[in-house]
Amino acid sequence: MEILIAVASAIAVEIPKALVAPVSRHIKALVAPISRHIGYLTGYELNIKDLKEKLQKLKDKKTVVDRHVAGPTADSIIQWKKKVDDISKKGNEFFQNEMNVNKCFNTNCPDPMSRYSLSKKAEGMTKTVLDLLKQTEEFGDMAHPGINLGSAFITEGIRDFRSRESIKNEVWEALKDDNLSMISICGTGGVGKTTMVKELVQRVEREKLFDVVGMAVVSQTPNIKKIQGDIASWLNLKLDDENELKRAGELRQGLINHGKRILIILDDVWSELDFEKIGLPSRGERKGHKIMLTSRNMDECNKMESEKNITMKVLEKDEARDLFREMAGISNVQDLHQTATEIADECGGLPLAIVTIAKGLKNKGRNKWDDTLQRLKNSNLQGVSRDVFSRIELSYKLLEDEEAKSCFLLCSLFPEDFNVPVEDLVRYGMGLRLFKNVDKVHHARTRVYNLIDELKESFLLLEGDRHDYVKMHDIVRDVAISIASRDKQWHTLQSEAKMKWLEEDGYKHCIVISLSYEKISDQLNDLEYPKLELLQIWDDCWSPGLPNNVYAGMKELKVLALSSSFTSLPQSLDVLRNLRTLCLEVSNEHWGRAIGALVKLEILEIRYGCSSF
Repeated sequence: MEILIAVASAIAVEIPKALVAPVSRHIKALVAPISRHIGYLTGYELNIKDLKEKLQKLKDKKTVVDRHVAGPTADSIIQWKKKVDDISKKGNEFFQNEMNVNKCFNTNCPDPMSRYSLSKKAEGMTKTVLDLLKQTEEFGDMAHPGINLGSAFITEGIRDFRSRESIKNEVWEALKDDNLSMISICGTGGVGKTTMVKELVQRVEREKLFDVVGMAVVSQTPNIKKIQGDIASWLNLKLDDENELKRAGELRQGLINHGKRILIILDDVWSELDFEKIGLPSRGERKGHKIMLTSRNMDECNKMESEKNITMKVLEKDEARDLFREMAGISNVQDLHQTATEIADECGGLPLAIVTIAKGLKNKGRNKWDDTLQRLKNSNLQGVSRDVFSRIELSYKLLEDEEAKSCFLLCSLFPEDFNVPVEDLVRYGMGLRLFKNVDKVHHARTRVYNLIDELKESFLLLEGDRHDYVKMHDIVRDVAISIASRDKQWHTLQSEAKMKWLEEDGYKHCIVISLSYEKISDQLNDLEYPKLELLQIWDDCWSPGLPNNVYAGMKELKVLALSSSFTSLPQSLDVLRNLRTLCLEVSNEHWGRAIGALVKLEILEIRYGCSSF
């Protein structure tokens, strides 16, 4: 009864005119406000929880801004930080008040008006917090080079799981232990190793355990120069020389002479690394330094003399179920609870699988949920990694928009852990005619950004390290490559396949090929690709060039991207009469005559010097 009185009181203040009008004329006008006010009471717990999570995210964002905004601070950032401090203070006062109300509630003296007021206030504060979070998108150009404020150590989606507390505490104690110079977090792909590391880094920064924290993603095929550059950028070291060996010496001396406590994180390590080749000090030289690895293989960590290996296991069943329901947004949809429980159980306790499936089912109908459950139950794939693979593949299938699927597969054409330029997706999509009823580049750009938002919401794409770029989780990329090659004859040729791909008869049916120039330039003569529509070749800078007749058997080519600095273009370029998109990295200006013969060319991008590949 008190609850009804509270709602009625609130409505009486807000809509007195409706109460004196004839019911038949104003019944619809009453329904919305009544539902809204009742919602403040029934949704009390959710509103409080949402405010707490968004406020923490805002505080985390401010930490990143404080750390990575360089040079004179703009007035807009100063004002933003003041507003963040103000809302944080109000948030602390709010939660103290909320705690007092709950104490009263738990002693059999419920105060529904107070809970109603708190719920409504929480919703209003959450909107303010979201506005402040959105403002950070304008700070990108002022950030530390190479760091995007939307991704650097931000931990959106992290939940406090009971089963993870002991692991986090163990890692934290290892970080504090000065007798340990290298530790590792080991676990299967998709279990949440990187996410936990990002969460721990925030605590490291809050408690000032280390003066400097540097992070580099290693991946399955390590790029030594990139690893060196990433670590150096965090330390504000400049590596002048392009020679890897000399860079290693500069980095090593910079680390040894830095004079501060440094934590270096090497994420996603697949095999033993040569620390000397990178420029990381040996164990005896790591005074005040500590290295933390994340890896799927504990044996490889042991080879690198990791002194403490901490295993990260999958989520417990109740945690997995709670995470799934939250990500799918069905906390108040009772008829889906049992189906959600079964789907969550099928995900094997792996956060990556849980989140991607749940996001794919959000706001979908009952039939889609039942069909997804049946697909999961009928999966014949065995083993944890294969289970993750099949679950992510199902998330892809849950995408209703075929254009979103194509955009997702386009991202798999780029190297592992690569910042994929959105503009490349626009150019490739236009050339392949992937977008329906789109004939202008700016319309295509709008469409691509919309598709990217959809893919991010499904956790199939991540924020890039820079503005207007996106990234793929390495496991998600593996799934995308498999789908693309199986369903569409799109092939991304990785290192182990470079010498074998020409031996297979299936290459004649390829529609899209992305490959490295390394080791295949002498095999590109006299090849027939009658169905090929997109060819992307990427590698290190200053490649010597391609054979003159390389394009003779690719006359249906629609998109050509040479993301290496070739000293000259093949003479056979003029046979590509169907080419619509051409992206070139060139080292001289002798390309005009060949391009002039491309009668259907619509998009041309010319870059001089070294490619970002």
